[in-house]
Amino acid sequence: MQGDAHILAVEIGREQKALEISNRLRKKGIFVLSARYPTVPLGRAILRIGMTALHGEEDVNHFILSLKEVMKEYENGNS
Repeated sequence: MQGDAHILAVEIGREQKALEISNRLRKKGIFVLSARYPTVPLGRAILRIGMTALHGEEDVNHFILSLKEVMKEYENGNS
């Protein structure tokens, strides 16, 4: 992750992968947008995570664990 603003970016790479990860997170109740070409350079798709003061440490930990889980599921199913 990078950034020190309320919107953070996690670089995913392939556009389809970013979209799929975003969709899988949404199914877990986590709304994260995938930014893909032409918003970002081709092959540099990202997840845009919007943080607010209403997100606590528990929310952040839940997101991190969910992202790890979804990434692992994606890699195991789409290698």
